[in-house]
Amino acid sequence: MKNLFFFILILISCNFSTVYSQSISTSGGSLHFVKSGSTDVSDEMKKINHKKYLTTTYIEATVNTYNNKAFLRYNIFLDEMEFVKDNQIYFLHKEPKMTISFKSLNKKYVTFKESEKLGFYVEENLGVSKLLSKEVVVFKEAKKAQTSYGSDSSADYKKKKDIYFFSFDGVNVIKVPRKKKKFYTLFGENSSKIKKFIKKERLKIKKKKDLKKIINYYNTL
Repeated sequence: MKNLFFFILILISCNFSTVYSQSISTSGGSLHFVKSGSTDVSDEMKKINHKKYLTTTYIEATVNTYNNKAFLRYNIFLDEMEFVKDNQIYFLHKEPKMTISFKSLNKKYVTFKESEKLGFYVEENLGVSKLLSKEVVVFKEAKKAQTSYGSDSSADYKKKKDIYFFSFDGVNVIKVPRKKKKFYTLFGENSSKIKKFIKKERLKIKKKKDLKKIINYYNTL
């Protein structure tokens, strides 16, 4: 089987001088990448740069449009799948219904649309209707102390709580409401059945394990 080295050799021969999508085709299928911005960062930022990522290294992944192995790293902060060559980072071009699986992490990412923007979401269940989680990392700028009693704070990347979504059509996502009234309306004519199921099972709409039970039940209706 052709491995990553063959894949990289093909990349070298391609022209990545523009930010437009470039097609990489082999007997294993095709992948599309775009060139990222500059990788130059300050020494201070280099110390915290790893916090943007799911993993500190590039790990083996499978992509549904490509039969060969790829080594990727998920940039949570930018919501991009990356690989690097000659100190240049490249982003996997997002396409509808793309899936990226990291077997060693037991995680599967799928592209869905929120407000017409494609993003990577973690698939939390099987079935037609999906529970999805969105990982979030935010950047906190460095701040000077406002008084002599305070202290300066350094720039940092902070992991936030995952945000949960439903997808009922396999394309678009809807953020899971925190209020029960809005939550029930998502299920249309089955809203009363969902309400009874939640009450019977004593489920909480803010807990992932309970949301999985709810969407799996909905898939049986």
